[in-house]
Amino acid sequence: MKNLFLTALSFFSFVFSFFPTYAQHDTASAYIADRYWSIKLSGGIVLMRHASISPLLSTRPNLGGQQRFRVQHAFSKKWLWYAGYGANYYSTERPAILDPSHIGIHKEDVVEGIFGAFEALKLTLDGGIQYRIQAGRWEILPQLGLGYTVNDWGRDREIDLKEEGTTLHYQMKGALLNMQAGLNGHFWLFRKGYLFMGITAEHPLQKAWGEAIYTKGEEEISRNKAHSARFGQNLNVELGYAFVFGRR
Repeated sequence: MKNLFLTALSFFSFVFSFFPTYAQHDTASAYIADRYWSIKLSGGIVLMRHASISPLLSTRPNLGGQQRFRVQHAFSKKWLWYAGYGANYYSTERPAILDPSHIGIHKEDVVEGIFGAFEALKLTLDGGIQYRIQAGRWEILPQLGLGYTVNDWGRDREIDLKEEGTTLHYQMKGALLNMQAGLNGHFWLFRKGYLFMGITAEHPLQKAWGEAIYTKGEEEISRNKAHSARFGQNLNVELGYAFVFGRR
């Protein structure tokens, strides 16, 4: 993940290195208002850690798709805030502890097979602030924010196992609060719109967890629990267009 972040950051640095030269020959800085509102629509990819962390946690792919919708307000010459929602698109592999060879096939497995396509849609929320650096028709915006990302919809199942009288109660949580840091670039095509690109790293403020409790009758036989700070570490890369209004 660190190498991917550094590669993406190097690419953005290479692109932004042309900004000062471009600004010297561009007299269109009036495209960028001191204060404005914008609605941003984007698509892109999300990069994730792929390795299985624990038999009690699901396994995510290393690449997924994403869409975002954001509202943004530049309230001063140097600062703006943003808030938005969206979705990541990818399927997760069920935790190893729920392998049918271990627990058998149950009605929940049938439901999961039918609605698996809907489970692949993982919702996100985010908000934060950005610092504005202008160069001709470009705005370069380092950002810091908070988010809430569904990395896995989670599970809560109680399963009667093949062993007579043994029950497995399994729970998992994969929707997490996270801290976000990133870099955006806006290129103003018109006074009412701009293209943008962005890269944002997410680090969870909570740990994903999974727990398995085995019981026989009223007696608890064993209890296992796993936590992970790595589950939910994401790198988002996006491209999009913004509609501008309320210029001042």
